[in-house]
Amino acid sequence: AYKALGVNVGYEKLGGNGTRAFQTPMATLHKFNGWADLFLTTPVAGLQDVYAGATYKFDKVKALPGLNAAVTWHKYNSDLGGISYGHEWNAQLGFRLSKVNLLAKYSAYSARGFGVNTKKFWLQAELAF
Repeated sequence: AYKALGVNVGYEKLGGNGTRAFQTPMATLHKFNGWADLFLTTPVAGLQDVYAGATYKFDKVKALPGLNAAVTWHKYNSDLGGISYGHEWNAQLGFRLSKVNLLAKYSAYSARGFGVNTKKFWLQAELAF
C-alpha cells in the first residue's frame, strides 16, 4: 500500500484428486474465490486461483465520505490435470452517506473448462446505529 493506493497479488490452491476435493464449508469463499460464486464448492480436480487487484481510497472527495474502489482479476485452473477453468473480473465502489454505508459490486466470470459465463451485480446498504 502507498497512501490511498493498495495493490495485492496472490495464489491459492485447494487440492483435488479427481474424486474428492478440499472443502471449506464454513469459509467465506465469496471473498476469496471470486464474487460470481462458481467456486463455493471446490471442483473434484481442485482449484488454483491466481489473482491480482488494486484498491483506491478517494479521501479528497468530501461529497462522498469514505469513497473507495477496488478491482480484482482471477485466473482459475484445476489442481489436477491442468484444466483451465476460466477467469473473472470483480469490481466494487463504496461510500458513506450519514449513517448508511453503500456498496455496489460487479462480477464477470468467463468460463472455459468449468461452469458457464456468469455476471452478477449487487447493491448493499448497511445502517450504523
